[in-house]
Amino acid sequence: MAMPPLAYNLRSLLVRRTSTLLTVVGIGATVAVLAGILSLQQGFAALYEEGGREDVVIFMRPGATSEGESYFSQESGSILIKETPEIATADGQPLAGGELYLAVRRRKVDGGETNVPIRGVETASFEIAGEKLVVTEGRLLTPGTDEVMVGRSLKGRIRGCQLDQVIEINTTPFRVVGIFDYDGPFSSEIWGDLRRMREALQRPGMSRVVARVRPGTDIEAMDSRQESDDR
Repeated sequence: MAMPPLAYNLRSLLVRRTSTLLTVVGIGATVAVLAGILSLQQGFAALYEEGGREDVVIFMRPGATSEGESYFSQESGSILIKETPEIATADGQPLAGGELYLAVRRRKVDGGETNVPIRGVETASFEIAGEKLVVTEGRLLTPGTDEVMVGRSLKGRIRGCQLDQVIEINTTPFRVVGIFDYDGPFSSEIWGDLRRMREALQRPGMSRVVARVRPGTDIEAMDSRQESDDR
């Protein structure tokens, strides 16, 4: 049996142009949704696999599902760091520090606005990050000063996020002294000194405590004890 000529098929598509267009749009939408789901899956895999470390623990407020929902007063955060025996030490000091997290609206270079995470950190945050945090331009910020470091993915995308530029946060100017790269979501954040960020953002406490634990620590047992203490 002879196959119909190609011209016949093309004329058929033109005659049924409405159904043909709907079919193309439907296939395109299906592919777009599938691509979006796969992208989200890869993003979450990178977020949790690259950021997870067996020697580092994160303390958040009981019941909080993210650091944006968590809060510690300065006093309770300090007590937690001093009285948790599993936290490792260096030169007699706990390898732990408080961090403040808040997403704020920033203007994009190409117009419009977007939420950018601002993180107040202490010296311990850099020590715990270790080699995972790489300064690609400039230097580390000086504790206690109005200096910030900008994640690599913000450079050229958010206004003010270039080396030696000034970012204004709630009327407080902060100078960009470094551009850094860090696996996971941190490369999309702005880091500044915890105390200075608390004052600029008018938030007296901290969102979480990050700490390095002693070798051989049973994290699950530690977590269970912490939950019992909170109750």
